[in-house]
Amino acid sequence: MKYLKDVQEPGMGTWYFEVDHDGTAYRQMVHDEDGSWITSNRKHDSRHFLLAEHPLDPKEPYYEEISQAAFEELWQKQLLVWMEDW
Repeated sequence: MKYLKDVQEPGMGTWYFEVDHDGTAYRQMVHDEDGSWITSNRKHDSRHFLLAEHPLDPKEPYYEEISQAAFEELWQKQLLVWMEDW
């Protein structure tokens, strides 16, 4: 697995992906500029279940590889936020 960070254009937030060797996303998060988070394990009001529909190419210059630990830390924080709802 690879863990990627993508800072989109202004207003698009920061995107995080867990992808396999073919670029298929298994988990995804978006940290919007308003401070909110969207994760691929929960249905969002407007974006529904957010997960990349096409394989990602980690070699593209806008992706930065991050550690699994960094991704997991963010993912676990988001799980805790919604724990009561589950």
